[in-house]
Amino acid sequence: MLEVKNIFVRYDSGGSAPALQDVSFSLAKGERMALVGNNGAGKSTLFLTLVGILIPEQGSVIFDGLELRNGTASDIINTFRRRIGLVMQNPDDQLFMPTVYDDIAFGLRSQNMAEEEIEKRADTIMKALGIEALKDRLTHRLSGGEKRLAVLAGVLVMEPDLLLLDEPATFLDLPGRKRLIEILKCLSQSMIIATHDLDMADRFCSHTLRLDQGCIG
Repeated sequence: MLEVKNIFVRYDSGGSAPALQDVSFSLAKGERMALVGNNGAGKSTLFLTLVGILIPEQGSVIFDGLELRNGTASDIINTFRRRIGLVMQNPDDQLFMPTVYDDIAFGLRSQNMAEEEIEKRADTIMKALGIEALKDRLTHRLSGGEKRLAVLAGVLVMEPDLLLLDEPATFLDLPGRKRLIEILKCLSQSMIIATHDLDMADRFCSHTLRLDQGCIG
């Protein structure tokens, strides 16, 4: 499903050290992999590369036969972004519409989907996540855990094939963490979960990838 081949990624072209250096790994369909490492190890950089926000200077990312590399056409990059869903560490980076429903519906509206179908899909996702009561709530008045679930709903409603979750337990208390794990267990998507929670990684993921200063550790 996903194969990362010897990628090097820099944030600028001015000769700075690569943020990712010769990183290679693969993920099969349905697998759940934990991505671990200290702050600054390159976990978020890897996620931004997998969705085509950052482009590898060298190497490539292959997803279901599509290849992302230096010089890749914009239509292929857009396909990566449509089929791979990213949930960032800070939900405030992804919540920007006034209400929870409008935020969940935003991506579907950008595809010119009929409003009736949008509402049907949004309601289905909110029910699955247990956040129906948040539908008309203002996003800036949500708790940290509610924001996390609202962002997840906005990603899942797009029906991605692969989920990238950056520290998903952040902002969650213990009951919220347990609830999130149960929700994730019920999802069919392949997943890569960046986390410092080694217990969560051991219990939820089939294998672990460790990054250390931009390299596979």
